Amino acid sequence: MQTFTPDGRLLAGWGSNGSGLTFGTLENPTGVVADPFGNVFVADRDNERIQRFATPGTVEGTVSGPGGPISGAFVAAVQWDSFGLARAGFTDAAGEYRLSVPPGRYTLVFIDPLQTAALEWYENRAFINEVTPADLVIVESGATAVADATLAASGVPAAASPATISGTVTGPGGALPGVFVVATDFDTGRMRGATTNAAGSYVISGLHPGNGYRLEFVDPTAATLVEWHDNQPAVGIEAAAVLALSPGGAQVVNAALADDPGV
Repeated sequence: MQTFTPDGRLLAGWGSNGSGLTFGTLENPTGVVADPFGNVFVADRDNERIQRFATPGTVEGTVSGPGGPISGAFVAAVQWDSFGLARAGFTDAAGEYRLSVPPGRYTLVFIDPLQTAALEWYENRAFINEVTPADLVIVESGATAVADATLAASGVPAAASPATISGTVTGPGGALPGVFVVATDFDTGRMRGATTNAAGSYVISGLHPGNGYRLEFVDPTAATLVEWHDNQPAVGIEAAAVLALSPGGAQVVNAALADDPGV
């Protein structure tokens, strides 16, 4: 598969002949459709699937809070049409982030793991149900879209007798470093998070005691599926296990994430 400019210049090429489920192999393709963003969809007939090819675009920006740029903020690009995670990452010391994503329409969520600043959906939306099509970030093939965010102060005081959640996150290949683990108390809306280290271990400290915590695991590379504890999919929040944290208490929660078949 190849794409060209109107004057005949080659833009990109993908795919090869072959059977099986390896991405990019095509066996008797019978139809091609392109969308306005630069995605090319191919009906891979004999492999019984539809494949999407595209030159990725980029979304980048700076995340700031009441004290200036936020280092280590979690930023996730969520596909508007499917509400699937496309890519996620963390801001650097200057509060800057850069995500490579397929062309399409996105909403972004910004999370300060220490909850000094409040969670925000782009742009300036406190909840996902407040996001409108006018708020979406449009990423075109090979292009860069800029989406900055200034988060408000969370107003959450430090816990007097903080609790802790810790554990290990693994995938089909073993320990998963760089996974963002976020604990949210659905009774109060309070939230804190942490990132797994090279051994797949994480520690979320400074949690307020509470009885309504749910735990979510997000692989920023999107190579494994988003999961709520205990083994619930991204859309399974209602069935997620609810954790109770006592003052000064500690819980251990491990997770084994499954491969994302679409990656």
